[in-house]
Amino acid sequence: MDTELLKTFIAVYEAGNIGRAANTLFITSAAASARIKLLESQFGATFFVRGQQQTQITPEGLRLLPYAQKILVTLSEAKEQFGDNMSGRTGLSFGTTASLWHYFFAPVLARVGSPMLQRLDVYDALELSQQIESATLDMAVVYSAPSNPEIASVDLGAMRLGLLASEPGGDYRHTPQLPYYYINWGSAFGEFSERRLRQLQPCLHSGLAANVEQIVRTQGGSAYLPLGLDGLHLLSRAPLFSRPLYLVYHQRNPQREALVELAEKVSEVYKKVVSSAAIKAES
Repeated sequence: MDTELLKTFIAVYEAGNIGRAANTLFITSAAASARIKLLESQFGATFFVRGQQQTQITPEGLRLLPYAQKILVTLSEAKEQFGDNMSGRTGLSFGTTASLWHYFFAPVLARVGSPMLQRLDVYDALELSQQIESATLDMAVVYSAPSNPEIASVDLGAMRLGLLASEPGGDYRHTPQLPYYYINWGSAFGEFSERRLRQLQPCLHSGLAANVEQIVRTQGGSAYLPLGLDGLHLLSRAPLFSRPLYLVYHQRNPQREALVELAEKVSEVYKKVVSSAAIKAES
């Protein structure tokens, strides 16, 4: 489990407010909220009730609290024991959004199997760019190519999404009774929705695609999801959404050679994974 999620959980509990907790962690409120939602999805529980002024911890959150504190204390003690050995480590850190991780880069990195990767992090899109700029994250997958010339980028190719539904067949324009769930796939998807999907009225907005997929499967409905998912059906005449993904890292990173090698492997495997999904979607 990503310990940053537990740190955020404890910070929200101590601050009593997501915004104040985000300030103490030097991240955005959206990033803190996304981390809490991801942690809740991993445990299948609700840890906070969000109000306008206060964020109240739930009984489930109180049950998790001592375990989270113990994990972080134990990790801190381990770091003190290893001391200088950890500061000289050569492992790489890799980050992406929760949805991109779930659908694309968990299987990609499993195939790459690089022993150099020692940390995997989940952030929102804005924070990923900030982490790369500050060199606190070695490599990340982002939606837009960076303008900073010191940041190297590798074009991974297009990510393709379709309007997938729990029921087969049907013109998406003639199925108003089918609930539509909006997934935040970045600003470009928001613009695409404004231009092409005005007739669809979302009953839910979410930044966690895996959670929405589960809702579609169990409760029915539709959402823009990666093509080729088993058991879901592409609605006819619905426009496909496509946008490029970029693998980025800092040019001045002291482990640049290892990053270049890792980028080549990730790019190669990602394109195979996407190609396989496209063939599956067309069959």
